[in-house]
Amino acid sequence: MDTKSSLRRQLIALRKDMPEEQRCKEATDICDYLLRTKMLQETDVVMLYAAKSPEVTLDAVFAWALAQDKMVCFPRVSGEEMDFYYVENASDLIPGNFGVREPAAYCQLATFTKAVCVVPGVAFDKTGNRMGYGKGYYDRYLSRSTAEIYKIGVCYDEQLQDEIPAMGHDIKMDLVVSASNVIDIVTKKGQQSIWI
Repeated sequence: MDTKSSLRRQLIALRKDMPEEQRCKEATDICDYLLRTKMLQETDVVMLYAAKSPEVTLDAVFAWALAQDKMVCFPRVSGEEMDFYYVENASDLIPGNFGVREPAAYCQLATFTKAVCVVPGVAFDKTGNRMGYGKGYYDRYLSRSTAEIYKIGVCYDEQLQDEIPAMGHDIKMDLVVSASNVIDIVTKKGQQSIWI
């Protein structure tokens, strides 16, 4: 049996079984930390995702970014590829592929030279590896983008692993944030969150 597929199924089930109250608290803690990061404070472009339950929801970050007059973009999948499109408010997100909200057809393709991307995942490890759903959309997008993108992986505490299987084409995160841990891959520093 494929170890990666087996681990993915196990972690998806674990996340699904988390009490809703715990998921909400951890998501709030994660968003609170993100809003304090220098990267998000200073960037002009914020790349987010529309969470599908039970993923970490980023509604607070979305609202904050709009209030700060930042350019905010979300992914839309077309065939085997994914691109990001600018979104000006929540009504620009409509049901799309896999039941995930995506930018409507009228939204403009996002073009930029620098951005901060908050990345979802089934799991992350302490060296910045990410396990997605196995479709490779983020890996393909990030590998072909010519922009300078600072990548922040977000996950519940139970999704943060010491190590997960990774392939050479898998894109590593620059920072991994869970409710109780912040791991700066660039400086190789890991710490317990101090905001809890």
